[in-house]
Parts: sequence; structure tokens; C-alpha cells
Amino acid sequence: MRFDRDVLRIDPAPELEKLSKFIVEQLNVVFRRKGIVIGLSGGIDSACAAAVAVHTVGKEKVVGLMLPEEESNPISSEYASKHAEALGIEHRVVSITSTVDSVVPYRRRDEFIRKLIPEYEPGYQYNIALPTDLLERDSFNFYCLQVQLPDGQIKKKRLDLEGFRAITSFANIKIRARMLHLYAEAERRGFLVGGTTNRTEYVLGDFRKYGDGGMDIEPLAHLYKNQI
Repeated sequence: MRFDRDVLRIDPAPELEKLSKFIVEQLNVVFRRKGIVIGLSGGIDSACAAAVAVHTVGKEKVVGLMLPEEESNPISSEYASKHAEALGIEHRVVSITSTVDSVVPYRRRDEFIRKLIPEYEPGYQYNIALPTDLLERDSFNFYCLQVQLPDGQIKKKRLDLEGFRAITSFANIKIRARMLHLYAEAERRGFLVGGTTNRTEYVLGDFRKYGDGGMDIEPLAHLYKNQI
């Protein structure tokens, strides 16, 4: 078997019909629900999932939720809203800020980050990173907390296990809060929750238990990003 980029080529038409057959069976036979609720992030995966759902069951049976919180990029909800309007589906924006803050206040997270990087202030961008030259190192690799200051400077702090777990837990609350709202909407309507995880995320485990990995169905989990 020759291995090149074409090995991932798919024929969209039969793939769409296979997806539709799967969704219909799950909706009508397995779950016996009336429609599908999808969290729209403004990205390709959720956009594709919503479009496939509309093709399968019709726009009247698909609902899109945009679920930002106070630190979300507004452009994401804008993209998601435009896509929902183009599909003609019912949609609305539901802020999850109060839900997140009720579990672990943003203030507590900010205090924890400031202990590690004193220059940090609420609103600064931060992330957890690994060295970019992992394959070229003969030493151990450690996760690092990175904070971007207003002048563009990056401050870094190596994370021990306790710090890594704490920072990760703060981020996971947001993801699980979104799932809480999706199921509240779906159960009220007698709908199921449609997932948006792609194959790369599924294989690597790049999803959160009871968060974006807690959907009723995952129609796209066998497709890589470029196939989607």
C-alpha cells in the first residue's frame, strides 16, 4: 500500500450518506429522540457536524448553542452565529460564565497563577506548553506555564505535578460547564447531544471526560481534520 496524502482522500457524497444513516439509527432506534443539539464553537468540526445534522433530519430538528464565557474570543460566537443563520437552524448564545464561576471562581484561579508568575493579571493570556524541540532533547521534558504580558513578553514557569493538575482543572471546568448546558437544552426538548470530536482528538484522547467527550453520539470520530 502506497502511503501519501491521498490515502486520506474520501468521497464526500457516500460518506455523507453513511453519516446520515448512522445519525438516523441513533436518533430513532437507539435513543428515540426528536432532534439534535450541537454546541457551535465557530470551528470547522462543529460547523460540519451541524451541517450533516441538517442534511439528515432537517433544520427544524437541529438546535445550535454558542456557549462562551467571559474569557472567550467574541469572534468564535460570531462565526458560529453566521453559520447557524446560513443553515437556517434555531440558535442562541448562552453565557456559561456564572456556571464556571460557581464551581471555582476565576479569582481563585488568578490567585494561583499569580503565585507562580507574579506579573500575571486577570485578563492576561496564558497556556500550558511543552518544549518545541521534544525529539531533539536528551533530557526530561516538563510542562511549562506561559503568560503573555501586555508588551508581548512571555513569562514562563515550570510546572510540577500539583501545578499542572490545578491549571488543567480550571480549564476543564469550562468544558464540562458547556456540556451541562447542552444536556439541559437537549433533555428539555427530547433531543440528543451531537458530538464534534474528530479522529485525531479521539485517538490521542484530546477531549475531556464528561466534557466534550460526554456526547450521546460522535458522528465525526472516524474522520481526520482534513477529511472533515
